[in-house]
Amino acid sequence: SPPTVEVLSQQHYLKLGGLDFMLYKVSPDAVRSGVAVASYFFPGTAGLFADPTIHAAFFAVPQDLDTKTAAKAVAEDAAGNRREVTFHTVVKPRTFANKTLEIDDPFLERKVPEILNASRLPAQPDLVQGYLYVNRTVRQNSEVRIKEATRTSLPTPRWEGAFLRQPNSAPLAGFGDRRSYRHNGEIIDTQTHLGYDLASLRQAPVVAASAGTVVFADYLGIYGDAVIIDHGLGIFSLYGHLSAITVKQGQEVQRGETVGRTGETGLAGGDHLHFSVMLYGVHVDPVEWWDDKWIRDHVNAKLEQYPRATTTATHDG
Repeated sequence: SPPTVEVLSQQHYLKLGGLDFMLYKVSPDAVRSGVAVASYFFPGTAGLFADPTIHAAFFAVPQDLDTKTAAKAVAEDAAGNRREVTFHTVVKPRTFANKTLEIDDPFLERKVPEILNASRLPAQPDLVQGYLYVNRTVRQNSEVRIKEATRTSLPTPRWEGAFLRQPNSAPLAGFGDRRSYRHNGEIIDTQTHLGYDLASLRQAPVVAASAGTVVFADYLGIYGDAVIIDHGLGIFSLYGHLSAITVKQGQEVQRGETVGRTGETGLAGGDHLHFSVMLYGVHVDPVEWWDDKWIRDHVNAKLEQYPRATTTATHDG
């Protein structure tokens, strides 16, 4: 028979493209547990609480899903027996902005060879086709590398309060923007923007949104020179288009510590920071993590419901 799973937290309110936090119990025979949302799976974490059967998991309803998508608590045993329990969630719908970006020849001449060369890919004689290859295939490859870098996470939360937003910056683009790319009056491609573009001064210092461990500090396709930080429990932040990286993989950083400088590496038309928040590589809306009240209500309040453990937590993915 499959292991048992009981959802403990009662209220789960989130918006499309956002996430929430839940607590659940599983029987001792479960070797893998977490939350399934359509084809996505978000592993839970054991050992946060004095009661070893209580697990915690963030789960998202990504921007490409429907608000009616059901979230299910999942537990599996070593033999592969699986139990799924649907739990109550309310997903608020939202409308994402539609934007058209003009792609001119000077941009193509500058960016297509740069990205292909930095990605160690062959040159493309046709710049429009080269751009489409970058905007589609290189973009997909970038997300695969992100998934690899965010496959495992610290089993305890490293953040305290709201994430720090890039100082003195103004938003150029938002999370979930539906972008159409126009060249010589013709729409040549469409993509979804999975973060915030924040601009301040050229080559401004880029700071860590919260404490954590650097898991990636290298060139990352469309994101250019980039840094990814693990903040625990599957939460990661990404800093893209950097002109300089000042941290190394494996380095511990504190909230507000400089990790690089803004730039226009990768698929950027000007100097700015691309900032993403991700749950195990799935992009979610960063706005929630800039909101101290949201973190208190959705995360801390649930963590405080049960006595915490004194031993090290582990992931149950």
